[in-house]
Amino acid sequence: MAETRTIAVMGATGCQGRGVVDALLFNKGDIEYHVRPLTRSLSSKLAQRFAYEYPQLSLMQRRVDDAFSLRKCFEGCYAAFIDSGVLLPPEISLKEWTRVELALGERCWQAVEEAGLKLVIYPTFPSVFNASNGRINLRHFETKHQIALWLRGSPVQSTILCPGPFYTDFNDMQYASWDGGVVVFSTPAAPTKRMGWSDPGHDIGWFARAAFDVGPDSMKDEQAPVSGPVFSYEDLASKFSAVTGMKAVYRQCSLEGFGSLEVVDSVKGKEVGALGEWLAIAPDDGAGSERDVCSRVGLGEVFGENRLEGSVEEGAAVER
Repeated sequence: MAETRTIAVMGATGCQGRGVVDALLFNKGDIEYHVRPLTRSLSSKLAQRFAYEYPQLSLMQRRVDDAFSLRKCFEGCYAAFIDSGVLLPPEISLKEWTRVELALGERCWQAVEEAGLKLVIYPTFPSVFNASNGRINLRHFETKHQIALWLRGSPVQSTILCPGPFYTDFNDMQYASWDGGVVVFSTPAAPTKRMGWSDPGHDIGWFARAAFDVGPDSMKDEQAPVSGPVFSYEDLASKFSAVTGMKAVYRQCSLEGFGSLEVVDSVKGKEVGALGEWLAIAPDDGAGSERDVCSRVGLGEVFGENRLEGSVEEGAAVER
């Protein structure tokens, strides 16, 4: 008889949360998963779309500033996928945004202990401040890193997922643009710079599924790098062309140009500039790619050789 595990998924209507939901609903192995999708708003367009596309699931609302509400969402669950992302008005300062996300992270940390969960999965970023010996301060990264430290210090076992750069950033963060009929990818990184890229939905979803499958003892307190094949920025452009049929090139830009992207205001522009510095010097290795980690738990065969195609199909291609 199959074992049954109930998993609470925070941010279920978003990209990463939906990836986790899809992976848990995939019928594979001896464990039957019951998914408890959580959302901040039952009336949002994303929630309505989720309800339409997943009629077999019932969204459960968590109140944003209420730790008791979050604990109730976790009660009776085997484990949870934690999403500390917050949605705030664009005029909110980066300092205030950081404070709000840290407060949510602290509530999550307290709620998982009070609810008696066996395992939590949390996707985060590295401490760029530490990795750069204090040269680069990416407060977005440091905030999530601090929450990861809190979760790792909890008596509830945790697996921390550390994804590589997202394919979708080329659209969401405007790393890509049109030059006539050519798609131009552009960051401060050298064209030959190699990175292990990841799909924020598919890859995080299946890495989380792998950790849920093996349970709290097999990957406890582990930091699992999440990425697909490692290749350079100029290779990314050629692969994009091969997948989409659209001509694409990679052009290295200055740090100043990268930090002045139109979608960010003056405060967040500084944060984007710091991200550009990190992209230029980040390690080239792709240790812990999806096949390395997931082959240990019997999930390696679910991955294709290149998730770029899937990312394009899911809307990551640059909008014209």
